[in-house]
Amino acid sequence: EHYYNIRGERIQVPLETLAFIVEHLREDREEKLPPVVVSKGRKIFLAAPYSEGEVFIQNENHEEVNRYPFRGSNIPLLLPQESPWGYYRVFVVSSHRSHSILWVFSPFRSYLPPKRMWGLNVALYSLATPRNHGVGDLKDLEILAQTLQEKGGQFLGLLPLYLLEKDESFGFSPYLPSDRLSFEPIYLSMEETIKRFPGLSLSYEEETFQEAKFAQRVDYQKVWQGKNRFFKDLFDDFLRSRITSPQLWEAFERFMKEKGERLRFASLFQALAEEKGSNWQEWPEAIRHLQKETIRQESEKYREQVLYYAFLQWLMEENVAEITKRFPILGFDLPIGSSPRGIENWLIQDQVVFECSIGAPPDDFSPQGQNWGISPLNPWKERQEGYRHFIDLLRFNFRFAKFLRLDHIMGLQRLFWIPRGAHPREGTYVQNFFAERLGILTLESYRHGVVVIGEDLGTVPNSVRRAMEKAGILSTKVFYFEKDSEQKPRHPSLYPSQSFTTLNTHDMPTLLGFLNYHDIQIREKLGIFTPEEAERQRREREEFIENLLRMWQEWGWNEGA
Repeated sequence: EHYYNIRGERIQVPLETLAFIVEHLREDREEKLPPVVVSKGRKIFLAAPYSEGEVFIQNENHEEVNRYPFRGSNIPLLLPQESPWGYYRVFVVSSHRSHSILWVFSPFRSYLPPKRMWGLNVALYSLATPRNHGVGDLKDLEILAQTLQEKGGQFLGLLPLYLLEKDESFGFSPYLPSDRLSFEPIYLSMEETIKRFPGLSLSYEEETFQEAKFAQRVDYQKVWQGKNRFFKDLFDDFLRSRITSPQLWEAFERFMKEKGERLRFASLFQALAEEKGSNWQEWPEAIRHLQKETIRQESEKYREQVLYYAFLQWLMEENVAEITKRFPILGFDLPIGSSPRGIENWLIQDQVVFECSIGAPPDDFSPQGQNWGISPLNPWKERQEGYRHFIDLLRFNFRFAKFLRLDHIMGLQRLFWIPRGAHPREGTYVQNFFAERLGILTLESYRHGVVVIGEDLGTVPNSVRRAMEKAGILSTKVFYFEKDSEQKPRHPSLYPSQSFTTLNTHDMPTLLGFLNYHDIQIREKLGIFTPEEAERQRREREEFIENLLRMWQEWGWNEGA
């Protein structure tokens, strides 16, 4: 009915909002036992829906690890002492019926690096090098990673590299991808790809990319048009030569087999999008709803295009795996969601609440609030599915990255839902099953040896930050925001030890822009700030910069400058 904003003020939620969201949550209350349980201990109890029965427990290899009868008002769940952290399937059977429960046995502690380290955050697309073609690519990433590692850097953070939509706006934001389980192939290096296929006669015309290469802004459309032609020619040659050069083709087939149905569906989506547009919600009903026979027919119709898009993913995964093997310092960035029009939402549409978007309530950063255009997942349906999609997302990223930043980590606990057509100020928070998601996250981090960074800026409850600290998840500390009680910059030595510290983030001004008030000017121009609010922000910024220069002098940071 209400929530508290960043100033601690109680905000009453409109009744229309509450009614709308409750209508679209549709939780299943009929189950007497939960579909998921999570614990750090090997023994827990559940309230029994019937007086007696039997429990048997399997590990992830479907091997039985325990079996015993129960009687009474509680059902004990017991793991043998030697059982490792992991996922267990619990079957509770009685004469009335049987239940299946996913038991997440988790350390509730993420992997942490052994010592303090430093590095860079970069947007790969923004790297302007003499050798690339208008968009930074994986060869640029390899060179940068090598240089950074040679200088002692141990972290190279990247903006999301996930697959973007290929319409006119070309997926305008890496934080609104089509699919977080596929890579964006625009980052492939053409010359490096040629080296992988020595038996094929391949080339491309540099002139095709000259305009994009020297443009002031990244021209995704122009670059991808040229690269797409090159890779389609390459794939055609690869397809024709699969008999005479079987080794590479066999490697590609192994990749497709390993990835299975999910890769085939994602590739089919891209083939269909070429003809029907990239918004699947406007496609024919049978395709929209993934009717089996229709999908089989479409897959056969677009067979070569499906193989082509799978081929691009194979190249991307091979390249990224090789880079991270040589330079195990990459940090990936996982957005809070994906485009409602895209692959990911198409394939998990039964879990998505398309009638709502997620965002943020009004605060100092965005006085009008934010609507991110991302549809939330129904937490009850996610739970019913055993968080399969969440686990897949973590494993996909942990396979390549040594660090993973979770954008808007508060989403593990709750998300700000906005009904379709409503203003952000009319939204409200919807709770997730925090302990279960945190248990899964820490288990996967521990298993893979990957550091987790939480983006916990803005309106974040203290309970989330306390849980992050206890779980070994790094808190994000932005230099601009770190102030003492007198609004003066805090010395970095006073930041918590479990921190990821940075000057800014992807949606903040550069240091030069910050010092010159560019962000305030833009917000005023767009009407986000009133003239009075903009003036107040300028005065506060001026005071902060004056304090900053004075504190730098006191700290001795100006020496040698």
